[in-house]
Amino acid sequence: NKRQYVWSPWPADFKKTMTVFDRQELTRKMRWLSVNSGLIRTIVNDYATYSVGDGIKAQPASGNSAWDAAAAKYFDDWCKRPCELTGRYNFYEVQNLVCRKVDIDGEIFVLKTYGQNGPLLQLIESHRVGTASGMPDPEGGVDGVLFNKYGRVVGMNVLSSGDTSASVTVSDNEGK
Repeated sequence: NKRQYVWSPWPADFKKTMTVFDRQELTRKMRWLSVNSGLIRTIVNDYATYSVGDGIKAQPASGNSAWDAAAAKYFDDWCKRPCELTGRYNFYEVQNLVCRKVDIDGEIFVLKTYGQNGPLLQLIESHRVGTASGMPDPEGGVDGVLFNKYGRVVGMNVLSSGDTSASVTVSDNEGK
């Protein structure tokens, strides 16, 4: 009874307790802190180091040792070459970037796509997913993320630098 009361709304869905403005403001402040505060930079760096280290690696275990060795080599070769859409980062660097962005922005979206040499990953920062200004969220959408009737993420609305956007389907499975 000596502690002061902490006002907080009753537990509810995230979309009811956190507005678009709140999320953007938290992202803005955390990005500023990650650039201007050594303590925050150290915390983010340490989380990335202890979470992914030099990269999470696949360990095939099918029972067929020849196939396991071939799969491990293929995956390792893919991880070492640039696998991010811009061609700048390999898979281990992408893991580190994703870990940092989750700690700073709270989220980052990774879209699997394909290029001439196989699968690629596209990183979409949190401020790029939303609803274009002046437009309402589409049916089943919350702040640019589209859900099916079971609550599974099936798409997102990706904003460009202007006031245009494009819907990206991330799953064609309707939760069946």
